[in-house]
Amino acid sequence: MGAFALTFLALAVAAIGFGVYAQNQKALAQDRQRQAEEATLREATARQSEAKAREEAEENATKAVRQERIAKENAATAERNARESKARELAVLAKDSLNKDPEQSVLLGIQAVNATLRFKQPTVPLAEEILHQTLLLSQVRVTLRGHGNYVYSVAWSPDGKRLATASFDTTASVWDAASGHELLTLRRDTDALNRGVNSVAWSPDGKRLATGSDDLTARIWDATNGQELLTLHGHTMGVLSVAWSPDGKQLATASYDGTAKVWDAASGQELLTFRGHADAANNTVDSVAWSPDGKRLATGSWDRTARVWDANSGQQLLILRGHKSDVTSVAWSKDGTALATGDKWGAAKVWDAISGKELRTLSGHGGHVSSVAWSPDNRLAIGNGDSTATAWDFISDQEVLILRGHSSDVRSVAWSPDGKRLATASDDTTAKVWDTGIGQELLALRGPNSWDIVSMAWSPDGKRLATATEFHNTPKVWDAASGQELLSLRGHERDVESVAWSPDGKRLATGSEDTTARIWDAASGEQLLVLRGHDERVGGVAWSPDGRRLATVSNDKTAKVWDAVSGAEKLSLFEANGDVDSVAWSPDGKRLATGSVYDTAKVWDAARGKGLLTLHGHDGPVYDVAWSPDGKRLATASRDTTTKLWDAASGKQVKTFHGHVGFVECVAWSPDGKRLATGSDDKTAKVWDVVSGQEPMTLRGYNGSWEGLAWSPDGKRLAVAGVNGIVQIYSMDIHELLKLARSRVTRDLTPDECQRYFQSKTCPPLP
Repeated sequence: MGAFALTFLALAVAAIGFGVYAQNQKALAQDRQRQAEEATLREATARQSEAKAREEAEENATKAVRQERIAKENAATAERNARESKARELAVLAKDSLNKDPEQSVLLGIQAVNATLRFKQPTVPLAEEILHQTLLLSQVRVTLRGHGNYVYSVAWSPDGKRLATASFDTTASVWDAASGHELLTLRRDTDALNRGVNSVAWSPDGKRLATGSDDLTARIWDATNGQELLTLHGHTMGVLSVAWSPDGKQLATASYDGTAKVWDAASGQELLTFRGHADAANNTVDSVAWSPDGKRLATGSWDRTARVWDANSGQQLLILRGHKSDVTSVAWSKDGTALATGDKWGAAKVWDAISGKELRTLSGHGGHVSSVAWSPDNRLAIGNGDSTATAWDFISDQEVLILRGHSSDVRSVAWSPDGKRLATASDDTTAKVWDTGIGQELLALRGPNSWDIVSMAWSPDGKRLATATEFHNTPKVWDAASGQELLSLRGHERDVESVAWSPDGKRLATGSEDTTARIWDAASGEQLLVLRGHDERVGGVAWSPDGRRLATVSNDKTAKVWDAVSGAEKLSLFEANGDVDSVAWSPDGKRLATGSVYDTAKVWDAARGKGLLTLHGHDGPVYDVAWSPDGKRLATASRDTTTKLWDAASGKQVKTFHGHVGFVECVAWSPDGKRLATGSDDKTAKVWDVVSGQEPMTLRGYNGSWEGLAWSPDGKRLAVAGVNGIVQIYSMDIHELLKLARSRVTRDLTPDECQRYFQSKTCPPLP
């Protein structure tokens, strides 16, 4: 083979080798590319997986957070619901305690309100409602604690500033009647004859105290320092009762030994012994009392009689027979014409103190009657064995007061010198001081002759209240803090139907059945203007916001607008459908709203007298209308038992409040526009939350309709007026209400009560 051929062959082999090499390189490149692509794909897949994992993790985390939030929300809701449930439970328990232990009822009412409030939750309306109710019924003001055993006797000092008590624990004590602070303890130093003290009495000048004891003696003490002044020896058994003569010169005592005695209170000399009860088999003399003129003594004995004696000669004058059991107490009326007695079978009797004729028997409570006492206005207080004290009006023969709160027999009752308070002593080791007026929250005003109050208004500064009373032609102005009457506005010839303050508080307007409206000086009571023009009674009056005009409504089917300075009539608005019962100005003074007996309310242009809107929807007369503070809504009260809210621009009905079962007589907005108060002849007022729409709070009345409502200018108080001439002022500020409630109780819930109501020996802390 030639060189060329070899060379060609070599080149061919080389070309073939190069081709193989190129193919190999290409395959290698392709393989690398594939590997790179696979790596890229794997990397992308990994990134996707990682992203998906992150997304899933984030989603799971979000879901976990959401579930945790929901769990927390559910737990918080459960806690809120549990607190509200506990509040309702405590409110029901407080209500159940009203007729057993009103003071416990107040304490439970406080806890019912506090069950949500201390966690900054809204108060449950039922809890607040019950707390209002308990405050009206709980009348204990002071509880005297310190005796170690039964308290047998209680007595007021003549000035009403101190109380004295006598106890089976062998002591007598003197207390500050306002604070309940113990001032003195009267105790013998020797132990040999230290026995229970059964009776205590103040001398008429308040300087001395007398006590009767089971140690067979009566003693006289200095009421200032507690020093023993005299010991009266003569009875052969324990002394059960002591009584000073009206002039303070003598002391009478009654004893287990069947006698009563009279002693010289200066020397301790025994002057007389009364032995008439001694012939009976059961001759204990349980009680002795001087007549107001000091000429007679009355005694009550276990021989089932009471007797009247000549206090100078000891001659027996009367034997009062009629009790079926031991006579435990005797008391003279303030004029000395009647004598009250009580017995162990639970009967109290009233006798003519001259003839001995039985006049009346009072009964109805369980257990014995251990004590009777007359008030200055002829109410008879009775201490009962069923743990209550009661008071009867002797003239009407009606039980006017039941005081509940002791946990054992009431042994002694005593009226304060002014008759406004009653002190009681009990086997539960305490004595209590009670307010005997009508139940009140912040304040209760009673109008003249106890006729229904038909209209009421706060002064703009919230310091005074004006009232108009049914069947009475003289409106009155009262101090809203003390209840003192400040003014009587005299001039109307017939009943006054309505009253309203001018915006500056310097004038008052009234409307009357004498067909006139009148304007008065609110400081002096001077009559400034008489507005004549209506043909029938003027049932409503309202001042314009600027105080320059006065609107009136009448049974003559008209509403009128007057110049409040000159008295000139400016407008007369005719309501063709019938009598106009109520009138109210819009806050901007541009519109008037009126309520009619023909089921409608109307909105008028206050400048031109043009009718703008007629509000249809009630099924009965519209008794009252009220603008919301922002002027955007109107509230109407109707005989159809409902209250309605209306859009004041369009007249569209917005809401209907159902809840009263009687006619809704009146309606009033709170100053902040968040609440609406309504009063009804179903004996209740209701306070509605306009914003939340939650269930209303109900305020109970005094056996009759509420005919007037008025919020104080600051919205913290609500005055409700109506039957029996009573204006009741309620606290609408929950913190003020709790503070008031705390001031009214004289104890805390006991460990046993805490265990019963909270399953713990300690109760939740109070605000």
